[in-house]
Amino acid sequence: MSANSPAACHSARSRTSAVERCALIGACIVLLVLCGCTRTIESGSYGALTIGSPKEDVLAALKNLDIRGVEPLIFPALRLENPRRAELDALAASDGIAIAVDEGLTRLHVEFRDGQVSATWPNFGEYPYLPRFPYSGEALLSRLQLKIVPPMNHAAVFDALESFPTQHKIVVEPFVVGYQKMRGADTPPWTGEYRALLLANDAWRFQGFKAQVWYLARDSDVTLYFHAGRLREIVHHTSIF
Repeated sequence: MSANSPAACHSARSRTSAVERCALIGACIVLLVLCGCTRTIESGSYGALTIGSPKEDVLAALKNLDIRGVEPLIFPALRLENPRRAELDALAASDGIAIAVDEGLTRLHVEFRDGQVSATWPNFGEYPYLPRFPYSGEALLSRLQLKIVPPMNHAAVFDALESFPTQHKIVVEPFVVGYQKMRGADTPPWTGEYRALLLANDAWRFQGFKAQVWYLARDSDVTLYFHAGRLREIVHHTSIF
């Protein structure tokens, strides 16, 4: 068979096509490993959940699946980096604000009740290593905590933030007050105060739904978004590593 015959050309194209398919599949696997996979569901059903269901039915479905650790989230999310004083007013109705330094994992949480500071946590005064690291994020938050005390109102807290002297990046976000005592307590989210906390917020996050993907996922993070009391969107992010 001549190298230039139609049969030879077809065979070469077939081999090339097979190689390209294998390369594409390989690239998809690499992306899945490196980046994970995110699915967004805005209609129909996904697992035991159905778009359009009221919050109470969603909680009942999570109960049937025995899913714990459902975290209520602020929605829409708000994140302020090195905010100016006027920008902080966007948090004036928040019952809780969290303050971080340089993207650090440790945050100073400020809780309000009836428009006044009711608590701040954790107690940075109990951190024994702070004197050895005076420029750490925790040390800066410790000094800021001394300036934010009951019964300051939102405006006074924002003034303290604006006047706090630092060259570090300050990140301020709202958080859901009350969830901290539920975290890690294995409290069923469909009961009592935990239930009320979820029903009062329009975004929930939990780990689960690994059975919804064909591969073995190490992490499987599900976020539910509600509008007017009904499930509007499901976002499922999974990763292998």
